[in-house]
Amino acid sequence: MVNAKELQGYIDAIYNRCYRILHDYDLAWDAVQEIMTRYCEKSKKEDIQKPLHYLYRLSTNHCIDLLRQRHRSLPMEPLAIQTLLG
Repeated sequence: MVNAKELQGYIDAIYNRCYRILHDYDLAWDAVQEIMTRYCEKSKKEDIQKPLHYLYRLSTNHCIDLLRQRHRSLPMEPLAIQTLLG
């Protein structure tokens, strides 16, 4: 398991990764909190050999999921609705 000092060093790297994907400061910090929580839960159950690699993969997947959720929840433009209805 990674000690707290190492984990603290990873936070900036994970935040930068999330911000590059999400382009939103607040959403990136929320994502970092969720990612670190998931990482801590996972590391209690099993030994993670490459923690930074795992955190990068987890952050990329989590941020892509957030973008998908945001895309699904956006309202459609009236013109797009008219086009779909014909």
